[in-house]
Amino acid sequence: DQLLSLAALTKGWGSRDRKGVAEEEEEAMPDVYGFLVLGAFVGSVVWMDMCAAEMVALMEAAGVALGLSTALLGLTILALGNSVGDLISDTAVARSGQPKMAVSACFGSPLLNDVLGLGVALTAGNLANYPEPFKAKSGPLSASIYAAWAFLVFSLVLSLAVFHWWAYEPPRGYASVLGALYVTFII
Repeated sequence: DQLLSLAALTKGWGSRDRKGVAEEEEEAMPDVYGFLVLGAFVGSVVWMDMCAAEMVALMEAAGVALGLSTALLGLTILALGNSVGDLISDTAVARSGQPKMAVSACFGSPLLNDVLGLGVALTAGNLANYPEPFKAKSGPLSASIYAAWAFLVFSLVLSLAVFHWWAYEPPRGYASVLGALYVTFII
């Protein structure tokens, strides 16, 4: 049955008269197809989650083997992997001639992730412990976290000033300044 449909479809592509193909396309799609698409979507999400969890575990194991702290790994390698999608989309927007939108997306996308991610997580934590106040389990913050916050605030304020001063078209050398700032932070 499927072989006949494939033959009719290929015959329809080759001829000028496509009545046979049009009649087959008008058939109603079986109801089970919607469930198959939903199952494929859920399966894809589960596979991506499993792969991401394994990659994070692999990077954490490599960091422990090399003697690196998990905080440093999270601020560098794992954050870099999380930002590749933003890099590609922001570069595409900037190359399309919309520098203000690209700069806004550079700041807006991570900010939205932080606000929603922390907001949902902290709300869920507060609801789980409702009468009691929420307490973080990690203890005091390490010096590397404070250094990361200092570098982050400095780079954001510097970027805000540079982009405002140069009317959202900073000089090419500013990318080198941000790169040097990042390398300084890593060291």
